[in-house]
Amino acid sequence: PTGSMTSSGVGVLAICEEQLGTRFKSIYGNARKSGVLWLAEHFDPRGNPYPRKEKPDAWLANWRYYYYYGLERVGSLLELERFGPNDWYRQGAAVLLRDQNGPGDWNDTQHDTAFALLFLSRADVRQGRPDQERVSARIGRCAVERLGDGVRHGCAREVRTRG
Repeated sequence: PTGSMTSSGVGVLAICEEQLGTRFKSIYGNARKSGVLWLAEHFDPRGNPYPRKEKPDAWLANWRYYYYYGLERVGSLLELERFGPNDWYRQGAAVLLRDQNGPGDWNDTQHDTAFALLFLSRADVRQGRPDQERVSARIGRCAVERLGDGVRHGCAREVRTRG
């Protein structure tokens, strides 16, 4: 398993539990708990963990930003401040802010930049259940603060079209 795929699976199980209730939880609750324990045991703020004995750090850069986004989703959906002893948001945000490129992007790609912004925005729809427009506006403000003029206009259009 990898950190990105484990967080994806745990996120899906958390959403299904919320939507399908007690019966689903009784069947798949242990799988979700096992996934959270795996994330706690293998948490690595440097990137996507893939625990292989021969090259334990070789996978960290692969799907790194998707891993951060997966951590954000699981942490927000399950209302977790920590994976084990690790403050996932503080540690991940510190790495992302350190690694941000001069023009404001991450890894010179739109998808990595999008995943980094989604992580940093911590767009948790559980807090007061805001509508989609408010969540998009939070992401847009984050982009304005972090990326400057080039992205501000794209975010403004996104908020207007959803509003």
